[in-house]
Amino acid sequence: MEFYPYVKGFGLMWYSWLILATTYIAFSSGLKQNHLGLSAILLILIVALLVGITEEYIFRGLILGRLVSSGRSVLVALIVSSTLFACTHFINLLHNSLYNVSLQVLYAIPLGAFLGLLYLKSNNILYPILAHAIQDFAAFFISGGKMDSTSATPNSVLQIYILFGIIILAYYLTGKKQLVRFANRLETEKISHV
Repeated sequence: MEFYPYVKGFGLMWYSWLILATTYIAFSSGLKQNHLGLSAILLILIVALLVGITEEYIFRGLILGRLVSSGRSVLVALIVSSTLFACTHFINLLHNSLYNVSLQVLYAIPLGAFLGLLYLKSNNILYPILAHAIQDFAAFFISGGKMDSTSATPNSVLQIYILFGIIILAYYLTGKKQLVRFANRLETEKISHV
C-alpha cells in the first residue's frame, strides 16, 4: 500500500461514513428493531471485513489494476471490474429468488465502480476495503444478519445509479492527476518486475 494522506482518504469515504451513521441512528433511536446479540454483531463485522478484503483485492487490486496497467482506459477498467464484481453476486441464487438477486447484481455495478474509483483516486486498496466492509456490515445489520432477504426495489436501484453516478462523475472529473499517478505507479511496478 502506497502512502496516501489518511484524512484525505477517509474523506473520500464520506458515503460510507454516512451509511454507518444512518445505520447507527436507525437502531439507537428505535426506528428499526434488531435483536442481534453482541456475538452476532461481531460475527457480522468479521464477515464484512473478510468479504471486503477478499473482493477488493480480487476485483480492484488484481482485475482493475491489471486492466489499467495493460493499457485499458480507466473507464473500461471500471466497467469490466464492476460488472465482474456484480456477477459474482449471482451465487446468492442458492438462497434467494432470481428477482432479488438480479436487483442485488444491478445494485452492485455502481457500487463496484465507486469502490474502483476510490481505489484509483487514493492509490491505496485500504479505502475500498473499508468502504466495502462498511456497506456489507450495514446491509447485514439492517437485515438482522439474514442472507435471504433484500430491501432492494427497482426504484432503490435507480436511486443508487443516480447517487453513485453523481459521486463517480465528481470523483472522476476532479481526480485526473490522481488517475494518471495510479497508472504510472502500475507501469513502474510492471517494469520493475521484468
